[in-house]
Amino acid sequence: MTLKLLALASLAAGMTWCQKDLADASLEQLLDTKVTTVSKKEQNLARTAAAVYVVTREDIERSGATNLPDLLRMVPGVNVAQIDGGSWAISIRGFNSRYSTNVLVLIDGRSVYSTAYSDVYWDQIDLPVAEIERIEVVRGPGGSVWGANAVNGVISIMTRNSKTAHGGSASLGSGSYTHASDTASYGGRIGSGGSYRVWGAYNDIADSVQPNGAAGGDGWERGHGGFRSDWSIGQRDSVTVEGDLYYNQAGHTVESLLGLPGGTISWRRQEAGGGSILGRWTRTADNGAEQSLQFYYSASHRTELGVPMKENSLDFNYQNRRRLGSRNEVVWGAGYRRTDTDFSPQSWVSFSPPARADALYSAFAEDEIRITNNLGLTLGTRVEHNPYTGFNVEPSARMAWTATPSSTFWLSAAHAVGQPGRVESGIDGAATESLGPGMAVIVSLLGNTHQRADSVDDYEAGYRAQINRYLSLDVAAFGSLYKGMVTIDTLPPSMVQEGGGYEPLLPYVFGNGGKAVNYGGEVSATWNATSRWRISPAYSMLHVNYRVNSASQVEVNPYLALCSPEYTWQVRSLLDLPAKLSFDTTVAWTSRLAGNEIPAHWRLDVRVARRLGESAEVSLVGQNLLQPRFLEFGNTYGIVATEFPRSIFGRVVFRF
Repeated sequence: MTLKLLALASLAAGMTWCQKDLADASLEQLLDTKVTTVSKKEQNLARTAAAVYVVTREDIERSGATNLPDLLRMVPGVNVAQIDGGSWAISIRGFNSRYSTNVLVLIDGRSVYSTAYSDVYWDQIDLPVAEIERIEVVRGPGGSVWGANAVNGVISIMTRNSKTAHGGSASLGSGSYTHASDTASYGGRIGSGGSYRVWGAYNDIADSVQPNGAAGGDGWERGHGGFRSDWSIGQRDSVTVEGDLYYNQAGHTVESLLGLPGGTISWRRQEAGGGSILGRWTRTADNGAEQSLQFYYSASHRTELGVPMKENSLDFNYQNRRRLGSRNEVVWGAGYRRTDTDFSPQSWVSFSPPARADALYSAFAEDEIRITNNLGLTLGTRVEHNPYTGFNVEPSARMAWTATPSSTFWLSAAHAVGQPGRVESGIDGAATESLGPGMAVIVSLLGNTHQRADSVDDYEAGYRAQINRYLSLDVAAFGSLYKGMVTIDTLPPSMVQEGGGYEPLLPYVFGNGGKAVNYGGEVSATWNATSRWRISPAYSMLHVNYRVNSASQVEVNPYLALCSPEYTWQVRSLLDLPAKLSFDTTVAWTSRLAGNEIPAHWRLDVRVARRLGESAEVSLVGQNLLQPRFLEFGNTYGIVATEFPRSIFGRVVFRF
């Protein structure tokens, strides 16, 4: 690592570096941040009637993170827990697991939600952090504009516009756990109205540690490359085209179906690869009206828990925004998405049918009504049709009152639904579990072709204010009522012939017998203690009251209800020191996870960086510094959880 740092530092002389001091970003600028995820249009964050958190470019650069999940750790209300080297459990406001079905994730407006396992594969979508401009996280339903699976929230990742990132950059990093995290990019102009940016990245992550001290066998490698091109055509039209290709390989220690005691533990290799292409055209009229058309295509192959699968998606979306009179601004649109999935049958599991094409049709409309200069009401709804649950309607209402120029109170109510995936509707799996010497049982899991959509009715209130020129405050409280949540129900046991004898069969089937009432809130603040020192504390509270309709059901979601912490808090400190030094720390505390029997734990991350001239920066990052290693989550959906060591990571970045 030392040789890498010295080599790159020697190349840095004479190059141009652009970094803002903390004093350059006032609280007024922070409150004037624009967000687009809440209503699919640009809005002022300070006056938005939703619980929104923005991870800015500065947050990203000073986080020391090398992956997307670690960036999301700073967002209040978002629970991030690493399961093993390449698997994460990430949720918003509860029900965290390997497959978090109720969070919609977008990259530049493109959904990366997989309908195969109703999940987001974080190792598969991981972007180089240097290519991310900002991340907008909406806590609470976003179904009225984004549709199915935006139940607990929306995470919108936005990459850097090629017009703002000319020239070249390179980053080389290595450490005790992250053996390599290297990126390179170059951008420039095309003619008078176009620009481009190409990039590539390579990551090599070491094995974590099993609880018994052995190697976790879960190290992974990733190669990822992409491009983005942005064009201005005349004064009204703009076009964006972007795409990427990637390949991952990793290992997992897995347990057999349902993970019953005595189940077989084995090691499996996981591979994933694919790519995507996106095009978006936008036209803005003289009166401010705007319309856009977006297209994307993605293709991927993946071996998930030993089952090879392919998934291809084709998506078209049209959107129109215009003012109607002096008090109404309407956004409406329509979309079509086709998803093809194909599973290769295995000896222990298959899907019926193995290959399937699903079409999703949608339309939405939202009207922002200015009742007075200080009071606004937004009404919206989305109608969708999918082949699993038919038509679904997702309405919402939000109100914002700007009590003073520097403070806003807001209220919201929304209904959102989750769409079942291929697993819940079509899986047919069976495995033999050992219950002791000479004792075995066959466990089967069946999909339910009549699976319904789960839904939530959510009610929220919030307050956002700039207390003075040094301090800003953001408070949100919520209550959510869930119905039709996914359960795994028991069927009558039987005896089946196996080999030369008979063994008991315990069959399970997916159902919709769960209900829950969640309530809680989040508080975050930003305090500019001095012109060179910013402190950002955050606190989250979540309470879940879950029940099932019948005692005959396996209570999977009660387990999930206990896998999100009831309380979390953190304090982030960004400090600029003399001699072009910066010292950034994050101290975080997470309450125990009763469902995983994970005790409450602390986390300390530290980043020290120094600029070399105006063109380069050297940084050293320490993660999980308070203990030699710790377990952050438990076994979930076949993945055996591992412990993560204290780690040190060094990086050099230079630009030219």
